[in-house]
This record gives sequence, structure tokens and C-alpha cells, in this order.
Amino acid sequence: MLRSAESSSEDESAHPVEESGRSAAEIERIILQQWQVVQHCFSENVKKVNELNAKVQRLSASLEHEKTFSAGLDACLKDLSENLKSRFAAIDETINVQLVSERRLAAIDETI
Repeated sequence: MLRSAESSSEDESAHPVEESGRSAAEIERIILQQWQVVQHCFSENVKKVNELNAKVQRLSASLEHEKTFSAGLDACLKDLSENLKSRFAAIDETINVQLVSERRLAAIDETI
């Protein structure tokens, strides 16, 4: 009797799925369906990751273009700034020369 109780206990622990009332074929079908869902989800995630990677590549290329464009603008602004400083310095020098000439002429006029 003890032996039969042990063997029935072993049978129950060895086949707990059978207690659910489902056949092995039904359980296999459910597992296959769940596996297909997992595969579909994984496939969709791979597609989304690929789409995101493509977007990242496009944004990176755009960023590089913007950096190059910005560097070009910075160089132009620096050149313009230096050019304007040089021209204003020349204008200041011309004004100073004109003022000196006018003062000399005014001094000559006062002596006459």
C-alpha cells in the first residue's frame, strides 16, 4: 500500500500537465502559437530597430552637414570681421589725415 501511494505520487509529479485536462497535442499547439507570437514580436522589433538605425544614420549625416555648414559660416564671419576692422582702420587713418590737413589749412588761414 505504501508502495502504491509512492508510485501514484511519482506519477502525479511526473505528469502535472495531464492534470490540467489538456492533451499533449493541445499543449504543443498552444506552445507553438505562443512561439509564433514571440517570433512575430521579435520580427516587428527588428524592423523597428532597423528603421530607427536608418533614422539615426540620416540624422547623423544631417548633423555632419550642419557642422560643416556652420564651420563655413564661422570662417566667413571671421573673414568679414577682419575685413571690416581693416577697412574701418583705413577710414580712421583717412579721417585723421584729413583733420590734420584741415588744421594746417586753418592755421595757415589764421596767419594770413
